[in-house]
Amino acid sequence: MKKAKLLSVFIILTFVVAFAQNESDALRYSRHFYGGTARSTSIGGATSALGADFSALSINPAGIGVNRESVFLITPSVMSSNTNSVYIDNSERDMKTNFNFGNMGIIYASTSEGRPWRAVNFGFGYNRLNNFHQSTYYSGYNLDNSLLDAYLEDVNAGAGVAPVDMSSYDLFGVSLAWENFMINPVDTSLGAETAQKYNSVIPNGNVRQSRSKITRGAIDDYFFAVGGNYYDKLYVGASLGFPYLKYREESYYLEHDETDQINGFRDFSLDEEIITTGRGINFKMGAIYKLNEQIRVSGAIHSPTYYAMRDEYTSIMNTNLEDTSGSVSNYYYESPNGEYNYRMTTPWRANTGLAFVLNRFGFFSFDYEYVDYRAASYNFSTGDSEEQVVEQAINNNMNSIYTSAHNVRAGIEVKVEDIRIRGGYALYGNSFEKSLAVNNSTRIISGGLGYSKDDFFIDVAYSRGLSENYFQLYALNNTGTVNNGVNEKVVNSNFLATFGFKF
Repeated sequence: MKKAKLLSVFIILTFVVAFAQNESDALRYSRHFYGGTARSTSIGGATSALGADFSALSINPAGIGVNRESVFLITPSVMSSNTNSVYIDNSERDMKTNFNFGNMGIIYASTSEGRPWRAVNFGFGYNRLNNFHQSTYYSGYNLDNSLLDAYLEDVNAGAGVAPVDMSSYDLFGVSLAWENFMINPVDTSLGAETAQKYNSVIPNGNVRQSRSKITRGAIDDYFFAVGGNYYDKLYVGASLGFPYLKYREESYYLEHDETDQINGFRDFSLDEEIITTGRGINFKMGAIYKLNEQIRVSGAIHSPTYYAMRDEYTSIMNTNLEDTSGSVSNYYYESPNGEYNYRMTTPWRANTGLAFVLNRFGFFSFDYEYVDYRAASYNFSTGDSEEQVVEQAINNNMNSIYTSAHNVRAGIEVKVEDIRIRGGYALYGNSFEKSLAVNNSTRIISGGLGYSKDDFFIDVAYSRGLSENYFQLYALNNTGTVNNGVNEKVVNSNFLATFGFKF
């Protein structure tokens, strides 16, 4: 019941503001699963206290001060996402594969052995922080309700809506159903300008509901970093980041009278597409301190990321209705092309690390990261009073449903001559408040190998991420109505290879 209540809030707010901009979107763009190099991935991303790895610059920029040689590197990657979805006791599987570059960049190292500042190093490039490529399919026979019931709850609230206003009411949902004769006035004798109630061609459920969804995109952290090495004891660094995000979602939703129980109705489909882009800016700073030759401790803080966001979206509904003779009429209606510009702020975060380094044998490293998702916020900044009310409602809701998350990462490396053998584990904690009984924590296990010879090195890695999600196709406020949800298990497998050249 708590799950249903939570996800209902998400979807209700989706209807209010343009097309998207809800709590779940802010959470999606605030979560970072540090990838980048194969070396970093294979040790679970536990690089805060280690440094000398390009991925570390997105975690603790002080790591650039550890570099003693200039380096150029690139990391091609193949990710496979496998999804198992259960909806109304029916299980379906789907899969999507994506080729990408986990990172690319260059570090320029300048050493001065005779001075207190032994090195001042510079670097620029990008690391991938999140990958949105996924394909999902779920299907179930709903005995109780339809998506049209969610539309009816909307238009029947209060005194209702006048028919003359229905064509412009919720251009990406309700108006499509109205134009396709899926929603009709209860009392046709009332005038077109009189607010009234409506019913639908699917009065009591009994429909097969199916939905396929493909998502694409990523968050890439572009940055410029600078750091120094003071007496081979203290390493400090800072970076200015310009993250870029893109998220594209294409979905096809179908309701079908597969048992021929509903008079006058055969099927309807809803195609939806949304493309979100965001350009941001942030600042990071950190330090690594060597307690002795074997033990290092670290700390870093990341400012919030301030994004300028843009959504583009469209919806299409296609309907097949039958008359009493069995003749089928097809109706098609397409929404206008929607667009919306707004601002979003993601939470600040902090991390600390501990590393035991035995140069001849390898190392063990551990990271802890704190991030408070309640600090995420929207700014619609249009001056429209209705949108300001919604903005405040969403921000307040994020403050109540989200909480601080505790992320831990651990890794180990063993040296065998020119070969490195690595393993790692990461746990990205639950971002939902405990009383909601929703858990979106993600566990990642990883391993890899490395080879270094003269001015060339190559690292390979494999990681396997496990997570679970729960969501609803639509929200119904009627407490006597069944709110069916989808339970989703996702396994993300990632294969990486980093090629590096020292100079």
